[in-house]
Amino acid sequence: MSECAEEGDSIDRVKLTAAEEKRLQRRRDRNREAAARCRARRRDLAERLHRETIQLGNLNSGLQTEIARLQAQRDQLQRALTEHIALCHSEQ
Repeated sequence: MSECAEEGDSIDRVKLTAAEEKRLQRRRDRNREAAARCRARRRDLAERLHRETIQLGNLNSGLQTEIARLQAQRDQLQRALTEHIALCHSEQ
């Protein structure tokens, strides 16, 4: 590829040969395609992470519900044990 000629603040491009133009256009096309693939991969990743976030949120919600149920069951069993111990001591 030919170099750019600089004159003061303006830059004038040197005329490229047909082969250089073709090579430059191929490079631009490949870059455009690579950029499109990159954007598609980034979009796919964002969608996958969004779905995973929703799934993990649902799982977390279910686990929180299970924790609350188990804590209530534990509290009920502790009360039953306390009552049983008190009853056993009062019978002695």
